[in-house]
Amino acid sequence: MVKTAPLDDLHEWVSFEDPDEQRTWVWDVTFLTSSWTCIFGSGCQGVLTEPAPEMVQGCCSYGAHFTSGKDRRHVEQLAKKLTADEWQFKKQSDKRGGPIKVKVAGAVSPLKKFF
Repeated sequence: MVKTAPLDDLHEWVSFEDPDEQRTWVWDVTFLTSSWTCIFGSGCQGVLTEPAPEMVQGCCSYGAHFTSGKDRRHVEQLAKKLTADEWQFKKQSDKRGGPIKVKVAGAVSPLKKFF
C-alpha cells in the first residue's frame, strides 16, 4: 500500500489551445467559480508602501499585460463581443471608447477596475 499526502489545495483547471497565438490559455475554474471578491477600497489599502486610494493601485494593478500590439487588438476584439450581462462595467467601457486606455507616448493599460 502506498501512502499519499492529503490534497490541501485541490483546484480544477481547464485549458484551451490557441493556434493563432501558438499558446495555451489555462484557467483556474475553482477560483473563477468561487465566492471570492476583491475588497480594494473596502479594507484593502492597495499594494503601495502607504495608503494612496486616489492612485487606485490594488493587486490587480499588476495583473494582465499586453505582449504586443497584436495582443492588444485581440483583447479589444474580444471585449466588443461581451454583453452587459457578461461584463458589469460594459457601459463604462463603451462610454469611454473601449476597454483600453492609451497613455502618453502610446503606452497602454487595460481599463482599471473594469476588467
